Amino acid sequence: INPKSVWEIIANNNNGYKLVKNNKNDGIQPPQTDLDFYYYKEYVAKLIDRYGAQVAGWFLFNEPADDYKTSQDNYDVNSYLKLVEITYPIIKAKNPEAIVILGGPAANSKLDFYAQVLAELEKKKADPNSSCYRTGCFDVWDYHTYAVASEYGKIWTNRIALSSANTNETYRYFQIYRDLLDNYGFEDKPLITKEGGTHTGADNTINKPPGKDNRELLSQDERDQAAFLVKRAVYLLSKGVRLINWSTILEH
Repeated sequence: INPKSVWEIIANNNNGYKLVKNNKNDGIQPPQTDLDFYYYKEYVAKLIDRYGAQVAGWFLFNEPADDYKTSQDNYDVNSYLKLVEITYPIIKAKNPEAIVILGGPAANSKLDFYAQVLAELEKKKADPNSSCYRTGCFDVWDYHTYAVASEYGKIWTNRIALSSANTNETYRYFQIYRDLLDNYGFEDKPLITKEGGTHTGADNTINKPPGKDNRELLSQDERDQAAFLVKRAVYLLSKGVRLINWSTILEH
């Protein structure tokens, strides 16, 4: 569920509402106002009614930290929490068997946002007045695993994981995500990886596109890619990850 749009609802002069295009939103405007959430509830309910029988799991945003960032090191955590707290009971009321997946971090996302989200959901899980009582409003957490072929157990990143972490961090491992869940009282919540892979290409001078850290892509061929596919799957299965997707492969 990723309700991003260049459209927004505004009040008109007749005490009604109209849908207008706002190019300033640049397609990355999640619900934030009370009016946004009013229509968001209708959107989710109709979405589940129409597609619920065909869908086994629902993701609550893809890489939400990117869409809820308000400045370099600040996030609108409360808006995302509100979205989670609204969405989970609607899905479960209409499709109790569906799995609800908390949106997870990109390979190079700072994890501060997710730590704040998990800390608040831990509180809501203990609050009888919250719709997240006992459940935390999610069943599974997603994270993404891209790396060079020889390093199938690592996640390639050059940004810090937490504000207190080593600023020269180059890799992340599965355990940092598992520890985050466990430290906030979600030991029973499994991890999945919706995205991950490694590239092929003989030209090791090709860089990633602008905005993707401009790191060199090491020379790899399809044999490297095939070995990575198997080794990554075995490694993650050994860690209890039960959904391991392969996606967004760079070919050169």
